Amino acid sequence: MATTRILEWVGRFYIFLLLGFLYLPIII
Repeated sequence: MATTRILEWVGRFYIFLLLGFLYLPIII
């Protein structure tokens, strides 16, 4: 149960990081 929750948070963080890297050049 705990492992799935950790994986879910890691997945969300990775997606946010990916979106950040994609949108950073557009903002700048």
